[in-house]
Amino acid sequence: MRVLLALALLTASPSHTISRDRAVGPVRVSSGTLAQAQAAYGAPTTIARRPNVCIARWRRLRLSMQFLTFAGDPCASGVLVLATVASRAWRTERGLRVGASKSRLLALYPRAKAKPDGRWLITRRACREVGGHAFPGLKAQMRGAGAQRHVAALVVSASICD
Repeated sequence: MRVLLALALLTASPSHTISRDRAVGPVRVSSGTLAQAQAAYGAPTTIARRPNVCIARWRRLRLSMQFLTFAGDPCASGVLVLATVASRAWRTERGLRVGASKSRLLALYPRAKAKPDGRWLITRRACREVGGHAFPGLKAQMRGAGAQRHVAALVVSASICD
């Protein structure tokens, strides 16, 4: 009976897995909406509206999602373009968690690129129309110094061309 209850709880709770740079839990990058995020994680703690952008935050999950549209209300019709997670409950498909050491990060992502804003785990290129520059599809923001360096947050971002 306890096993069935545990399985029910696991399947009933939304995923805290980041799938490459394509999805944050069940919400797809470049197509997921605030309504889909709310269906998965409940009502956000806060919602802020900016021109073309809706920023939803779930304090308990330490999750922030930004939804973008160039027409209409971004909280109603925007798509997920940026997500930041800062809780140890989150992990990547390879098993990297917030709080993991730099050595753990490098064991799981040996080709991660060190940049001033963190470690780029997945590097993408924007389309030519916006300059074709490299950007991090999945990034680990780091804190600490030397051997104490650790993952403070995981950030997923979409190209404006997606």
